[in-house]
Amino acid sequence: MNKGAKLSKGKWLLFLGADDVLLEESVENCINNGEGYDIIYGDTLLKYPWGEIKRQFSRNYSEITKRSFACHQSIFVKKEVFENLGGFDEKYRVIADYDFFLRAYLQGVKVNKINSCVSLFNLSGLSSNNLSAARERYLIRKINNIPGFIGVDFLYEILIKILIKKVWWLKGKMHMIWV
Repeated sequence: MNKGAKLSKGKWLLFLGADDVLLEESVENCINNGEGYDIIYGDTLLKYPWGEIKRQFSRNYSEITKRSFACHQSIFVKKEVFENLGGFDEKYRVIADYDFFLRAYLQGVKVNKINSCVSLFNLSGLSSNNLSAARERYLIRKINNIPGFIGVDFLYEILIKILIKKVWWLKGKMHMIWV
């Protein structure tokens, strides 16, 4: 994504996955609401693997110290701000966007929330791997000295993953007993 940002020629950046969709009116909303701001964001339509689509309302930007405030597919960033903050830290493979937007928040960038949907986000992608995302979120918060229950979300995700593996293991054992 950093390479794409460097090659871009426009004033604003927006990062979409191959299976995500930028909604038609969102670019106009960004332009109309972007004066004097560094980041503009809105809501997201979430497309679940079974086809259902629901609107996810974005949160207040200050929520980023606790959790993500919006899907990156629905966040416009001024190219100049992106470059000044060093872009995405590529050591984070799943939620480099969370790290970037947290750094932007800590630097006091000017942000505006628009009250409309910006994109449709397909939930079957890499960032849906919650264990990896939780691990990276824990590391990012630790590096940035964000107070709170350090690693609770990471530990919760590990517990869920262990339980799922245990259920599959037990299911396999039960299958061997009955065969």
